[in-house]
This record gives sequence, C-alpha cells and structure tokens, in this order.
Amino acid sequence: MRCLDCGNWVLARTTRYEDGSEVVNYSAPEGKGHCDVLGVDTAADFGCTAFVVGGHVKTATKSGSPWSHWTMVNCPDCQGKGSAGSSCHRCAGTGNVRRYDDGHVGEERTRMHPKEKELRDQVREPAPDPGTILQKLPAESGALTGEGTPIGEGTLG
Repeated sequence: MRCLDCGNWVLARTTRYEDGSEVVNYSAPEGKGHCDVLGVDTAADFGCTAFVVGGHVKTATKSGSPWSHWTMVNCPDCQGKGSAGSSCHRCAGTGNVRRYDDGHVGEERTRMHPKEKELRDQVREPAPDPGTILQKLPAESGALTGEGTPIGEGTLG
C-alpha cells in the first residue's frame, strides 16, 4: 500500500486548546509526510506493509490556552550548561528553561509568561472599605502637636 492512503503517514500535528486556539506542532515538507512507523519523512508513493486506515492530520486537545502549558528544555543562551559555565541570566544557572506551547521560551528568574504578566497587571486592587482607613486627625485637636489633655487625665462622660 502507498503512504498517500495510510494513516501512519502524517502531514501535520496540531493541538487544540479549550480557549479555541490551535497550534501547529509539525508540518511535513512539501511533497512528503512523516511515517510514524519508520520515523522518517517519505514520499507519497513509498509503500510498506504497516498500512492502517486513517487521516493525515493528528490532533490533540488540551485544557486552557497555549501559554499555560510548557515543557523544560535546555537553555538556548548557555546551551544547557547552567552554572557549569558562566552565570546565565535566562536559566538562573539551572541549564533549563520553560518552552511554552505557543513557542515562547521563558526564563527561570520569574517563571512567568508575558501573557501571565499581562493578566496580573490587569488585575486591580479592590477599593478599600472607607471604614478601615485611618483618617487624619484635625489639627485643632492638639493630637498632632502633643498639646491638649494628657492621656489618663480629664473627665469621663
């Protein structure tokens, strides 16, 4: 059987996310496809005995969005040497950094994706309850200058 008709012959691998976005993880070279059995790119007219019925686009699904999923990869700045070489600012000496599904390669100092920073900055502090704020004392009370009735003296009621 020919690869053109085989489900093991993959033209693209995609990931769909809960937020509706889609990332293409692999796209075969023009005129070829990736044979999952042999582990190489082959021409459409190549044939073997491992034929299966199926489509040529493999799709996975994940929760959330692409920036919320990551894998650890060697640091591109120090090539994974970390503290063994000179001090690396991106990986903070660990030799590894996060590679997010959207393609962003992060850094280990804050471990935050730019989208995460953007969302954090959008969150506003709630307005404080006016009853919990200390109010300034009026200047005429003498409390600010130390004048007036000393504590413990005076009349009650």
